[in-house]
Amino acid sequence: MRYFLLSIIVCTLVFSCQKEADWLSVKPDKALVVPTTLQNFKALMMNEGKMNVLDPSLGFIAGEAFYLKESSWLTIPAGLQRNIYTWDPNPYPGLQVAEWNNCYTQVYYANVVLDGLTRLDNLNANEQNLFNEVQGTALFFRSYAYYKLLSHFAAPYDSKTAQDIPGIILLNTSDVNDPKTRASTWDCYTKAITDLKAADSLLPENVPIVTLPTHMAAKALLARLYLIMGDFPNAYKYADLAIQKKGTLIDYNTLSAAATYPFAKFNAEDIFHCRVVTYTIMGNTLAIADSVLFRSYAANDLRRTLYFNTSSGAPLFKGSFEGNSPYYSGLATDEMYLIRAEAAARLGNTTSAMQDLNTLLLKRWKTGTYTPLSATTAGQALKLILDERAKELVFRGLRWIDLRRLNADPLTSTMLQRTIAGQQYKLSPGDPKYTFLIPDPEIQLSGIQQNPR
Repeated sequence: MRYFLLSIIVCTLVFSCQKEADWLSVKPDKALVVPTTLQNFKALMMNEGKMNVLDPSLGFIAGEAFYLKESSWLTIPAGLQRNIYTWDPNPYPGLQVAEWNNCYTQVYYANVVLDGLTRLDNLNANEQNLFNEVQGTALFFRSYAYYKLLSHFAAPYDSKTAQDIPGIILLNTSDVNDPKTRASTWDCYTKAITDLKAADSLLPENVPIVTLPTHMAAKALLARLYLIMGDFPNAYKYADLAIQKKGTLIDYNTLSAAATYPFAKFNAEDIFHCRVVTYTIMGNTLAIADSVLFRSYAANDLRRTLYFNTSSGAPLFKGSFEGNSPYYSGLATDEMYLIRAEAAARLGNTTSAMQDLNTLLLKRWKTGTYTPLSATTAGQALKLILDERAKELVFRGLRWIDLRRLNADPLTSTMLQRTIAGQQYKLSPGDPKYTFLIPDPEIQLSGIQQNPR
């Protein structure tokens, strides 16, 4: 029996690609005809509509530092969006969830390519180079999809329990009839990292557009994964390697705060470009930046005016690397400096940590006004770095992932609170709701274990 999840994926793949190429269709017996040439496989990986614009928004809605006015709240339809925003314990009962299906569609696309490549032989030198690039791209996208699924539908990584706690479904082939079970969290992260390291050896140095991954993108994602896992030596190593490849930081003094959207799409800091799915509740005229966060930007900190529009009296975000209203969620150079700085602080290298932080902030403040920050202990450095991380990476969908990992330490944990129509909602550190439920249809048809509540 084909499980519901993969049936949905097959249908999505078939019908979304029919307009793109003749080589993907349905046989009379409903089996999928897969692409057969290197160019076909490359085209499948270049499908930005499936691979780059569908990053999950559940964590964005639940965790980003924004709030809604009551008048705005009333415009949001009852159901999933409201439930996620208020941390309802069962936010989408009986429903499919786009975030789950989108990520597994990406896994399926990658597996179609990886399986198909094994059937190619007698390649010439040029074809072998393209073969390596396409294989590396598929491995990267599969790893990236696993990272997104783990960050939403699996418990926060804990090295002490990772081998015992269920993670997500790992799909290593495009055969939709393979049994579906949840691998351990440890196995899932190990698989994502194994894919990335293999991709790193295959991907090119440069690509025509940063919606495709490179060596540097693989290293950047490895740095992010190792940070989530608390493996700080490797987080430092891969952030450092990414910066060595591309350490460019934009001088924010060269940007216009008067611009509707100050940041260009595919700008100099963009390593790998993607964006989240945008729900109504995330609209940049509705989602007001948290007042405590906004006040934390100093007057000469250019992020205050480049990130936020205050013409309406409330700070509304305009600083997306998407270049317009959708929210960028990709991998960028500024994040790599922050990862390297945090890893250095956690490893006790205060000097290196503060050098990275000050290198970043010097490019963010009005020329001639920045006084370098200092710390006498690694703990002080870490506090400064985490504060700046929250300010630098705001509205990129990373805060949810940070909350999940930082809540394990009482010194860095956060109680989330929201008030709507006089009713207060709270999400405590360590609450099981930091792991979203697997959609009910998947549980019912595959029989896999549900996340606790």
